[in-house]
Amino acid sequence: MSEAERQNYLATEEAQRAVHILLVSNVAQSYFNQQLAYAQLQIAEETLRNYQQSYAFVEKQLLTGSSNVLALEQARG
Repeated sequence: MSEAERQNYLATEEAQRAVHILLVSNVAQSYFNQQLAYAQLQIAEETLRNYQQSYAFVEKQLLTGSSNVLALEQARG
């Protein structure tokens, strides 16, 4: 094997290592991004449930006369 062929082989081997490292890095980053998105979804769903419960509570107060339409509109957001 000539020196040029040897250098070409080593360069190819290093390129393969670099691609492998990049692939592992991208997979890890994608995993963390997915976990973050899932956590954000959980928070959004919990927030929606809280708004719905708050609205239902104020709506019941309105029906019993202990609240007014303005409070219901505020609960609606």
